[in-house]
Amino acid sequence: MTAESIELLERFFAARTWGWRDPTAREADAFLALEQELRAEGLNGK
Repeated sequence: MTAESIELLERFFAARTWGWRDPTAREADAFLALEQELRAEGLNGK
């Protein structure tokens, strides 16, 4: 895991807590992918 990956994770969880604040296109893409993974994990009970 890279420092950039960790930063995106931190921004993702901050955005989920305090709301979205003008994410870049790259952040938005990463956030959507992370949100999809969280939902998939939740539905599978993992």
